[in-house]
Amino acid sequence: MIYNYGSHFVSKEDIKLVKKNLQNGTLTQGKLVEEFENKISNYFGSKYTRVFTNGSSALIALGKALGWSERDLVITTPISFAATSNCALHLNAKVNFVDIDLQTINISCQKLEDKIKSLRKKGIRLNISIIAVDYAGLPCDWEDLRFLANKYSLKLINDNCHAMGSEYKGSKKYAIKYADAVTQSYHPVKNFTTGEGGAVLSNDKKIIDKLSEIRDHGIKRVFSKKNYLWYYEMNDLGFNFRLNEISCSLGISQINNLDDYVKKRRLIAKRYFDYLNDQKIFTLPNILNDRKSSYHIFNLRYGFDNLKQKNFFFQAVLAKKIKLQVHYIPIYKHPYYKKLFKNFRLENAEKYYLETFSIPIYYKIKKTDVDYISKALVNTIKNV
Repeated sequence: MIYNYGSHFVSKEDIKLVKKNLQNGTLTQGKLVEEFENKISNYFGSKYTRVFTNGSSALIALGKALGWSERDLVITTPISFAATSNCALHLNAKVNFVDIDLQTINISCQKLEDKIKSLRKKGIRLNISIIAVDYAGLPCDWEDLRFLANKYSLKLINDNCHAMGSEYKGSKKYAIKYADAVTQSYHPVKNFTTGEGGAVLSNDKKIIDKLSEIRDHGIKRVFSKKNYLWYYEMNDLGFNFRLNEISCSLGISQINNLDDYVKKRRLIAKRYFDYLNDQKIFTLPNILNDRKSSYHIFNLRYGFDNLKQKNFFFQAVLAKKIKLQVHYIPIYKHPYYKKLFKNFRLENAEKYYLETFSIPIYYKIKKTDVDYISKALVNTIKNV
């Protein structure tokens, strides 16, 4: 058995509901899509939700709905999956990165404001959108981000894929309270899953109506006595980003258990904290009074001398059937981005990349597994 950093969980109830809905006669564009969207809105507090094929398509569709073009600049964190910034490039918008806060590993509000002031000083007057990621499940400083968005007239987006079930200022519905729009991913390693899938949450009906067209080839269904019964109109160049009924069926069942899934992740995290804090070898995730992580990822940090030493540690741990991961390689270090960002470097992102690694945390993991992994990490690092 290999312990991966993450794994999905599908219950007997999930399977039963999916089987039942497979017999409904509709596999796409049916009633389950709307039912799933309503459940998402109810749980996370948004007026509207539109689901998509995955989190990446949700980001692209949102950017298109917001009208991103070469006149737009999207600023985000380098410590994220590439989809967070790729969405802007797909729409010909420009991208820039702001360094992280090493306490939260989220985008630094102070460095963000410094970046905006610098751009304004240089006379750059692009429309600016901010995509902030609630890294590993720990919410960003959303009050400060909202203040900056209002102060500088910015669009504020929460890439909420890591933090479904997290809390900020005592609320699980914080994301849509502070952001203009929220995107989510329901990939199998996320806190709940539809297999593949994603969504955009918003309180703005104009954005939602636009998203409905974009995910369906830019088509708007037009029902009028003046039109033929088969009539529809393509008003924009859209995509086939529709999520199918099977995925929505699984999502309906899974979101009902999200609180339970998050509770289990927090119990696993506590067990790691209890053992590893005593060892005083690794730096563990920060705990803040005004927010609660859902621990989509559990990261440790260690002062490796270089990446070769870190790789040796990964190999030694893998020999003990534990497969670690790194979240993430700073986006600007990927070959494609190096062509756009020559000699670009952010100090905190570089430091974090050298130090960080993700250890197993998922619903099916047992207490004895957590104990084995904890001891194996401690014993292995002593020999690196």
